[in-house]
Amino acid sequence: MKNLHRANIDYLIHRPFTVFEIKNFLSEEKYFELLETFPNTKNFGNSKEGNVIDPGSAYYEDHLNKNKGWNNFISLLNNQKFIDNAYKFALIPSIRARGIKAIKKWTLREKGYLLKKFFRRVTVETHFTIQRRGEFLNLHTDAKSKLLSMIYYFADDNSNLKNAGTEFWVNKKNYLPWKNWENKHITSKDKINEFRLENEVFFKSDFEKNKLVGFIKTNNSWHSVLDHNITAGEIRKAFVINIREK
Repeated sequence: MKNLHRANIDYLIHRPFTVFEIKNFLSEEKYFELLETFPNTKNFGNSKEGNVIDPGSAYYEDHLNKNKGWNNFISLLNNQKFIDNAYKFALIPSIRARGIKAIKKWTLREKGYLLKKFFRRVTVETHFTIQRRGEFLNLHTDAKSKLLSMIYYFADDNSNLKNAGTEFWVNKKNYLPWKNWENKHITSKDKINEFRLENEVFFKSDFEKNKLVGFIKTNNSWHSVLDHNITAGEIRKAFVINIREK
């Protein structure tokens, strides 16, 4: 697994907020092992805003217990070395978004009273997600507890879903009404149309196999999966990885 380090980044932009891509995040062998054991779509719900399997469900834990590859992958994400590299990579944009308090170093372990002044305890939140034809990820900026948001794409070799990647938006005019630190989701058609008039996509990630896409949450880190070409025979599969303040 590649670390979050500038040497491994294939795409990086810091304005209007930090967005990055890492291609071939895992070795091809490990990637296909995870793809082949991705949860069956019948185990997901039927919400029109995408569907997830998260650690709160019995199926999630059972799936990990039955698939060593997924267990190992999640263990690597929960390693302090991965967290240390993520912290260093995200430090400057995190300070821009959150102020000097973002300088606290991320740690997976509880620290004593005095050390809490210098460390921020984090957790790695992960879940499986799919989108089918007619399902969308509506506009939002992510919860304020998310320090680093990532999504790992699972695409078949013959996938036609290149256009189903994540959309990242920038404001064109009337900035203040669209500030959204509280992460209010835009779901109504009228409000989405209003948003489109005053904002535009500045980057859309191609949905490609074995790619990690990530960003730093800010007031205006709007993202979505609205304009895609998912047909009745295709499934957009991804694995969400969030480093959150605990």
